[in-house]
Amino acid sequence: MTWIVETLNATVDKEIEALPVDMRARLTRIA
Repeated sequence: MTWIVETLNATVDKEIEALPVDMRARLTRIA
């Protein structure tokens, strides 16, 4: 099964990109 995760908008994308690497890794694992 393949999951597709979408963010609300470009602002959210930028906020996620601004997170520290370890926090982004957690989001990637969850998604």
